[in-house]
Amino acid sequence: MSANPLPSPMSDPIEFNNSIDLSDIGGTLTLAETTHDAWLPPEPVNTFEWLCENMHSHKGAPFNPVQFPWTKGICEAWDDPRTRNIWVKMGSRLGKTEVSLGCHACAQKHDPNTGMIGASTQRLLEKTIGDRFYGMMGKTPALADLCPPKHRQNSHKVSTRTFITYGAWSGSPTTLGDIDPKYVNLLEVSKWVREQKSESDSIELALARGSEIPDRKFLGESTPTIKGACRITKFVERASNEYFHVPCPHCNHHQQLRRNTTGERKDGGLMWDGGPEEAISPEKAYQTAHYVCESCHKNIDETQRRSMIQKGVWCGTGQRVNKNGELVGKPSNGIRERSFNLSRMYGWTFTFADYARAYVESLSLSGQSFANDWEGEAWVPLKVEMKWEQLAKRLCVGDWELGQVPEGCYFLTCAVDVQVDHFVCATFGWDNRQRGCLIRHGTVDTWDQVQEWIQRPYEAMDGGSDMRARMTLIDSRDGNRKDEIINFCRSVNDESGPHVYPSMGGNHGSMNLRFFRKLAIDADNEIGKKAKRNIVPGIHLIMINTTVFQEWMDNVMVNRVPGDDMSMMLPRCLIEDQDLFDQLLNEKLNKEKGIWEHIDTLIPNDMRDVFRYGRCAAEVLTNGNWARIPKNRPRQLPESEAERHQRQRRTAEQLNRNRDSGGKPNQSKKRFVRRPSSTSSKRFVRRKSL
Repeated sequence: MSANPLPSPMSDPIEFNNSIDLSDIGGTLTLAETTHDAWLPPEPVNTFEWLCENMHSHKGAPFNPVQFPWTKGICEAWDDPRTRNIWVKMGSRLGKTEVSLGCHACAQKHDPNTGMIGASTQRLLEKTIGDRFYGMMGKTPALADLCPPKHRQNSHKVSTRTFITYGAWSGSPTTLGDIDPKYVNLLEVSKWVREQKSESDSIELALARGSEIPDRKFLGESTPTIKGACRITKFVERASNEYFHVPCPHCNHHQQLRRNTTGERKDGGLMWDGGPEEAISPEKAYQTAHYVCESCHKNIDETQRRSMIQKGVWCGTGQRVNKNGELVGKPSNGIRERSFNLSRMYGWTFTFADYARAYVESLSLSGQSFANDWEGEAWVPLKVEMKWEQLAKRLCVGDWELGQVPEGCYFLTCAVDVQVDHFVCATFGWDNRQRGCLIRHGTVDTWDQVQEWIQRPYEAMDGGSDMRARMTLIDSRDGNRKDEIINFCRSVNDESGPHVYPSMGGNHGSMNLRFFRKLAIDADNEIGKKAKRNIVPGIHLIMINTTVFQEWMDNVMVNRVPGDDMSMMLPRCLIEDQDLFDQLLNEKLNKEKGIWEHIDTLIPNDMRDVFRYGRCAAEVLTNGNWARIPKNRPRQLPESEAERHQRQRRTAEQLNRNRDSGGKPNQSKKRFVRRPSSTSSKRFVRRKSL
């Protein structure tokens, strides 16, 4: 028995018919049409063209190749039978999840098979499949007939009449096992963790799924995290490691868009007045941002950026792009695994000026947020290695006593860390350069004492009136005491200030570049999205970006000298307080988990917490706009006894006059008066017209 041979994906097309020659046994076998079609290889599909012509987002917006020109190279890698694994490392809000889901949907449309979509958490998976993937199918005309009705949409498995795509998440071997998918798409690879040491690594389990299928496709994408622990960075660097090179509009030299790190114009890149590290205002960086070609050294305007990106070319390690836009050389690591890197400098909705401003803002607090979300690169954490005596000598240079407010402070904040049987409290002063100083710290036992601490006045060394904390944050991360803490805050908070808000640490991944988020509180103490009715006015729960303020704390101890912008200063009288400085040093970053952990479990870290909360309280009070804080506080001298008596005498005399007039209002305050001796038709006029 002989049959027409099947072509390979790379060979020329071969004509097929539905008859098989069986002349050696005296006949011809005619196949049914469906059987005949099953022998044919799938027709080649240009995924990028299909996305441009068909794909709509879950919100109904059609895919726009002008806004996402770099997706063409990723789609070509998906279509290339020589490429098995694809890794995408990008900053946030650049469409990496959309293109991953789009590739998966296109493949299932034209060559349906078993698939798998994996996410870092079960909640992210349910949101991705339940909202985004089903939404995309329903809004895309070419897929609408495959989309199950709403009541049959399972957020853990996409089941249609032609294909099934299973859902999986990190730390769940059950969802990652016993599946042989042809198409595997993993989301936020760097956030995948292993729940127990006895279990296999989740990423390795996912990579092993369907590996026996010759034309299996794997695409993993993520925003990077921490250098050394970032999974997507490791996978990207061992593959083709490609960057998007765009041509200069003046000399046509192709280059990767990047930030200038030397301050030298000859090195090219994104620059602004004042240099890359100088402490300038974000607004000045925004106003003066400009891009310099690394070859001809001419300025490239924002108006030219988008047209440059349209002509971009992916270029891997070992390759370069000539002036004709053609790749020269071969990737050093081959093409079996291809990987792509992209920053927000290529984003359609971002500008050179936005990028410069975000970087300068990150100098004050969060380098990780900028590195991960904007540059699309892993963040290198600061390493703190010092003894408590060194830290005390570095920070304790202030000439004031505890309970006094040093000259230059414009406002005070307070922070309270709630423990099982006591409260750790601290009060801080701040000036317009974001410099802080410790006014007072200690512990109290009852809520009454906490209230007394919050409302206590402090002597100002500038000779002005006494000062009180204008913003207080109280840690409410203990779920068992949440209602107790929120009720206390509501009882002492003043809508017009001083403010007393509950607070809670937030996940860096959900905060992006924001230092904090305000969440509404209702009458039942429900928070955020759960607060649906009877919202309590004038009070919020503050969700703190833990990473931002942990990084600020490390920079205060290592990089910033007291007196520098964003620094911290303590009074000299605390230089022997070992417990205080031990607590400030008693946390370090666990790179594997991406969280800060105790170094010595016998030493608390409560003081480090209140330092962070106090700094965040200053951000909440200023709403991040420190430029509106005056350099000096108005000097309102305390009222003398004679002045007080004089003021009280004037008030009493005014009250007596009002009582003698029968309580009638002052006639001069009438809005309308009779026009005197006038022949006008208007007998009454407004007083201001007389």
